[in-house]
This record gives sequence, C-alpha cells and structure tokens, in this order.
Amino acid sequence: MNQIASTQCDQSLRKTIKLLEGKGITRPRDYLLKHPLPLSSKESIHEEIKHKVAEALACPLTAGDVALEEENERHVFLSTGCPGMDELLGGGCLIGEMTEFAGAPATGKTQLAFFTALTTAAADPNATILYIDSSNSFSASRMSQLFTFSDRFDFLRTKGMNAEYVLSRIKCIQCPDACKLLDILEELDTKLAEKSDPFVSQLNLVIIDSVGALFSPMVGFGQTRGYVVMMTVGHMLKTMAMRYRFAAMTLNYGVQSDFRGGKGSRNAVSGPVSDIGGQLRTKPALGTTWSFVPNIRLFFSDINDSENAGDDEVLSYQNRQGLITALTKRRVVVYNSHRTAIGSERILFLGSYEVMSFPDTTNTGQWNRDLFVKSENAQRHS
Repeated sequence: MNQIASTQCDQSLRKTIKLLEGKGITRPRDYLLKHPLPLSSKESIHEEIKHKVAEALACPLTAGDVALEEENERHVFLSTGCPGMDELLGGGCLIGEMTEFAGAPATGKTQLAFFTALTTAAADPNATILYIDSSNSFSASRMSQLFTFSDRFDFLRTKGMNAEYVLSRIKCIQCPDACKLLDILEELDTKLAEKSDPFVSQLNLVIIDSVGALFSPMVGFGQTRGYVVMMTVGHMLKTMAMRYRFAAMTLNYGVQSDFRGGKGSRNAVSGPVSDIGGQLRTKPALGTTWSFVPNIRLFFSDINDSENAGDDEVLSYQNRQGLITALTKRRVVVYNSHRTAIGSERILFLGSYEVMSFPDTTNTGQWNRDLFVKSENAQRHS
C-alpha cells in the first residue's frame, strides 16, 4: 500500500491505510482479495482507496509503434567483434540474456569469447568484464596478442588505446567446481545490489568457461542434486543478467550424439536435422534439461565433419601490419534461439590473431570465395 500512501491523499486516508496494514493488508491486491474488509471507517474512504488501488493496478495501454520503440531501446547488444557472428545472433549478445557457444574443442568458441570480451571493453571505456574460468582456458597474454595484432582493433590502436588499458577491465576468477560457482554468483549478486564495488558496478559481460566442465560430473541418471545445482545456477545467472543489465555468456563442449535421423528428420531440441548439416556427430553437453536455459545457442563444428568432408583448402590472410596467418574454417549453426531461425549458419574463419565471418553461406553450407576476398581486401585497405 506504500505506492498509494505516497500519492497525494488526506490525513484520514493515510490513517485508514495504516489500519489496513495493521490487519495484514500491505499490497493493493491484498485489499481486493480480503473480504469482508476489516475496517470500521466511512464508505467514502473505501471508495477513495478503491480508486487508488485501481490506479496502482492499472495496466496502461501502449500503441504498437511506441511499444516497438521501447523494446528497441531496451535491446542493447554487445558485439562479438565478428560481423557474421553478430548477424547470426540477431545483433550480438543481448544484454539481459544468456548466450551459449557450444561445440567440440578447437572450433573457435574460446577465441570468439575473447574477441567478445575485448570488443566490449574497447567499445565502452567504463565497461568491465568478468571471466569465470573452470578449465584453465583464460589467457591474458593471448588476449593481449589478439588486441595488438588483430585488424579488428586497428582503429583503436591508432587512437592510442593499448592492450594494458583494455585488459585492466577484464577480471578472471578461477572456479574449480559448481559449488564454487554458486558462491561466486551469490557474492556477485550482493555486490551488484549494494553497488559497493566500482568494478562490479560497471559490469557489462559475464563469461563462464565452461559449464560443461562444471556440471557434467554432477548430472546423469539418479543425480538429482546435480541437476538442482545446475538449474539453480542457470536461473541465478539469467535473473541477475536481467536485473542488473549485463550480458551472460556460457561456453559448453560437445558430446557424442546418439541421434541418427536422416534428411528431414527432427531433433526434439534443435529442429530439422537437415537444416543443421545433416546427421550430427556431436551435440551440446548437459542434455535436454540445460538446453532450455540459454536464450540463444550456437553450435561450433569442424567443417570437415559434415558433408564437406575432404575440403582441406588452406587459406591465408595478411593483416595491415603485414603479418600472414593461416585460416581454418569452422561451421557455426544456430542450435536454438527465439530471435533467429534455427539452422541458420555461417562459416567462421579462424587465424592466429583473427576471427572472421561473413554472410556468405547458403543452406547447403557453401561459401562465396569472391565475397571473402573482397571483404579481406576491404579490411586490409579501408
């Protein structure tokens, strides 16, 4: 009832509200549900309270165009530093949601996560990033190399930004097990609520690498407690992301899939198998239970594991500093999403200091070499 008492009302109405609160009616809906009312005051007071309650509970009507504008204002994306991946994600990593990169080892998940962290820190001089590492994947020296040599950050380097400045706003916490992760998130929640830590107050991105390593030993047949801990972490992370306005990212590995549907078959989680490269050899770890936690999920795979097996063409890229790096191709597929079409895919080009992807694939997974060369030249000479 505080929201009613905070409005302009006379002394008698305030006394009546105090009486209501003394009878256990502390919210407007309590007032509507309580019958008969434990009051001995004038009917006019009741009518005024009813009017105030109606105002407090009223759901204002919003025009569609206004609602769309408000929604667009709320939708703030963090770039991965890779335009093709941003497009696949429907704009990037959305603040207030959880994005997951899943797939086999050495398919580009960690490197793209590093690029996302660097791009976020470089784009906003106040932004901070928390990297929770459970698999010893975090490397400050590797991130320094990416920022120093990648063409993605060439413009920022010319403006005087250096790797030390960017890395000063990226903090890594080692996390050996799921129980420690719960402790980390609870402490983070407290600091975010109290706004006592300057680093935490500017938090834009939280990365957990990897949830598969943390939860796989705890889940399986009969391991109820493990599932409870896993889903508690998922719920906490998503709730905190929405409440405190940061983007959450999880990395997950792939496991052997026992699904062998043919063309046109359907997977209960990911949709048409034919849309995601035919028969999947691997799938994200942690099963169906965890699959409903991330808001959007990308699956990374070696392109030679699909219908293009034997496509061993070696590509190279020369950056603006004259460094030549070999490129490997990986396929990235939308595994589940509420913003983009499931089965959409891009080819990801991984180099020592680069991550590149362009909207050049088709449903069959083919990529346009001419577009790649043109995009490469544009990056080199622009």
